[in-house]
Amino acid sequence: MAKLSTLTASLLAAIVTAPVCAQPPDEVEYRGGRLNGMQNVPPSMTVDKGSVIIKTKKSQRRVEVLVQLEDMPAASVALHRGPRGMMGPQLLVLDQRVTNTWTGTTVLNQSEFDDVLAGNTYVQTTSMNPFNAIRAQAIAPPDRVLKGQAVGSGAGTGTVKLSYSVMIGTLNADVNLSGVPGRVTSVSLRTGSTTASTQLESFDPGVGNENWQLDADNWDDDLAPKVAQLLNCELFVVVATDAAPTGALAFKVVECDPPFDTMTSSPDNSQVVPPATNPSAGHLTLTMQSDGSVDYELTTDTPATTAEVRKGQPGSNGPVVFSLSGGPVNWAGQTAPLTQQQKDDLVAGQYYVETSDGTAASAKVRGQIETVEGTTSFGFGCSATGMPPALYSYDPAIVGQAFRLQFHDTEPGSLTALFIGVDINVAATKVPIEGVGDDCNLLVLPAAMATTVAGPDGSGDFTLAIPLDPSLFDGELFFQEVAASLAGFELSNAAAKKIK
Repeated sequence: MAKLSTLTASLLAAIVTAPVCAQPPDEVEYRGGRLNGMQNVPPSMTVDKGSVIIKTKKSQRRVEVLVQLEDMPAASVALHRGPRGMMGPQLLVLDQRVTNTWTGTTVLNQSEFDDVLAGNTYVQTTSMNPFNAIRAQAIAPPDRVLKGQAVGSGAGTGTVKLSYSVMIGTLNADVNLSGVPGRVTSVSLRTGSTTASTQLESFDPGVGNENWQLDADNWDDDLAPKVAQLLNCELFVVVATDAAPTGALAFKVVECDPPFDTMTSSPDNSQVVPPATNPSAGHLTLTMQSDGSVDYELTTDTPATTAEVRKGQPGSNGPVVFSLSGGPVNWAGQTAPLTQQQKDDLVAGQYYVETSDGTAASAKVRGQIETVEGTTSFGFGCSATGMPPALYSYDPAIVGQAFRLQFHDTEPGSLTALFIGVDINVAATKVPIEGVGDDCNLLVLPAAMATTVAGPDGSGDFTLAIPLDPSLFDGELFFQEVAASLAGFELSNAAAKKIK
């Protein structure tokens, strides 16, 4: 893996707070999915695959569709109306931009647009061979987040986090081990809880004996049942040591509880009931632990004597669920394990955070707690050497934390630059690269750049730090990765990252 590059906090602050980032939070949304033969009606046993991303704009009932195919070219690609397992009428016939890239934009009536938001639309391809048709239901969110739950009585402990991207068919995972006796010889994803079972993936060792990582591409490329096994919680992460080669520890892959293990809030004076008059704000991050407890970090720009998480809908006050430790402007700690009802209420958006100095309502700040959104990729890509490289992020972008962007499928050893911009929709930001093709454009107005060198497998990482500044909440960044080598230029699809 290529060496990490880091942007300074002050540079990121300047990018995120640019005025062009501002937009209503419910204005733009994304849907997407992976195209394959098994979603056809009836199913087709082709190994062809691809990705679809739909960008919706509510105020205009406008949809923008991008389809990137990875195998055989299609004769036509269209957006259809219909639920999973059923066929329906066409809403939009897409235009072919390059061999395997199709795009289209249209404005729908309210009923059609509501079906897009509800996941009742799909993309269908046709080809000269009717048995090679592939389809994808356009749904949201694009990623599934899972964890490992220890099984058996092996010595040592560990945490396991996994993320499967429906959008690009990748599986990422991290395993952190502690107190395992002997030397860890392997960590693998398997169909059973011992090394006697079928191995699906092998983890790479990270720093020391404790940290192991998995970055697996095209997990759905052979139509094998492994994706269904993963999402149905039928797989295991098995840790083997020299003392226990058949398995020293085993973890069953299960859904995260709650489904998204990180939640945030951006409290301010306007959300207090009744609204407070002082111009104050803050930012809260909650992280669910495997035992059901919650780690919290809260920062505010107004001193307070109490900080509490309460149950209540926006516009109404409610009882205290738990109190935060610290103050007067920085609060951090861990709660006792929550009950199942408390977890359900947290995920459902029933909780809010509120601080007070104990003297006047005018000194309060309040904010509803919500889940963190993931990454969506969109835009055009091009390559002088092969498939356009993929750029995506496994980590959420959270105020006060760092997150990692990963790239794959570049020319090994190529000089790779990450361009960071603020608005992908400004036409003037589409800068053509001479000699590569009409569709090979830089899609963002670069406000900053980081560089690294692609590894021998054509992959690498960038790590970006976000300052602990409440004003950055709900800001948006745009990224595009460009790789240059003797073979030519390669551009990834651009990726949008919303900060929580």
